[in-house]
Amino acid sequence: MQNYPGNVRFVVLCLKTSVKQID
Repeated sequence: MQNYPGNVRFVVLCLKTSVKQID
């Protein structure tokens, strides 16, 4: 698996969404 900037952004968006749901 190679790390792509777009893939990193996708993961960050998922994390932000999870934080919003928890909060």
